[in-house]
Amino acid sequence: MELKIKVMNKLCTLETFEINGIDAWLPDFVYSNFGGASKRSQCKNKRVFPLPYTDSVLSRYNITVDEYNQVVAKCIELLSFGSCNYCQ
Repeated sequence: MELKIKVMNKLCTLETFEINGIDAWLPDFVYSNFGGASKRSQCKNKRVFPLPYTDSVLSRYNITVDEYNQVVAKCIELLSFGSCNYCQ
């Protein structure tokens, strides 16, 4: 699997997210507790949480379950960091 993932300087947004040459969609892998109407309160504890894989996601990115779990782990590592105060 070829994974390209880069976080923007805002920390809560991905600049690059590509799997096997395909632009990836973050909600295929994780969901977050931030990014809604109440951003100010959500900036205090940014976290992403794993979603279960689906066969359609595995097929779309041509990955295995183990590779799916690697992508999820990387997203959690990069996007779960608590408070950054960038938006405040």
